[in-house]
Amino acid sequence: MNRRPQRGHPHLTGRQRILSLDAESDHHRCVIRILGGGICFATATVPAGTPSTGLPELRQRFAAWHDPIPSLLTAADPDAVLHNDIYELPALKSYVKGRIALLGDTAHAMTPNLGQGACQALEDAAVPARVAAQDGDLTRYDAERRPRTQMIAARSNGIGRVAQLGSPLAVRLRDTALRLIPSAAQFKALAPVMDWQG
Repeated sequence: MNRRPQRGHPHLTGRQRILSLDAESDHHRCVIRILGGGICFATATVPAGTPSTGLPELRQRFAAWHDPIPSLLTAADPDAVLHNDIYELPALKSYVKGRIALLGDTAHAMTPNLGQGACQALEDAAVPARVAAQDGDLTRYDAERRPRTQMIAARSNGIGRVAQLGSPLAVRLRDTALRLIPSAAQFKALAPVMDWQG
């Protein structure tokens, strides 16, 4: 179902089922992911705090897209649509101060491009329990978790920048590279993210 990018028209990029709309079409970058089970995840790059009309805006924004996008939005329940700005934290110098340790988004809120926010919070939660059972030194939690979570946050941010390229030439180059890189190599590149041995 790959389509070559065309100004103002949707296309499927790489093997990842990320549908994106050319930035010049409406001065916004849009991405929609079909997750299955009736769940769709869509993003649009707009300034924080931009008001939204919810489902009517989504139906207008994605009206020219290929099926099944318009039909999914036609069938959507307006009360099930959420609009949330995405925020990320800058890299903190420490997740610990005295007897207080920051976990999850309080320590490392990240963009959702790798789907790792909740995963990292769960990993975070496992480490203080282990540290408390040993000697209670929370600096060991910081030394273990901060480098990993900051690496993942940086990768997520980088993937987001690449996924939302606006130049038609850059989009074509990205899409071609994704098609040419073997799936095994793409999965191998994710090993540092997926292979936590807490």
